[in-house]
Amino acid sequence: MITLPDYVGSLATDLTVHVTPIYNGTVRVLNATEVNDGKFNVWGEPGSFTWIVYGKRAAIDVEPDKDNIRLMGSEDSPYRWIEQIN
Repeated sequence: MITLPDYVGSLATDLTVHVTPIYNGTVRVLNATEVNDGKFNVWGEPGSFTWIVYGKRAAIDVEPDKDNIRLMGSEDSPYRWIEQIN
């Protein structure tokens, strides 16, 4: 069983898994289950393989609410950051 990181469910939905067997002298067929609760299984003959998970990107707010942040660091410094105001 392969377990995806906890944050994946917050970033994407409708996940699909693609597996590719690494050739070891025989041609192998691998299958993957659907992703449930951030986990999936790969079935087939034993051997190495690679996998990648695709999904539909979830809505992510990338623009901060300017009324609830404060810009920190001096203007002449190369380092600036934002701080949340509650």
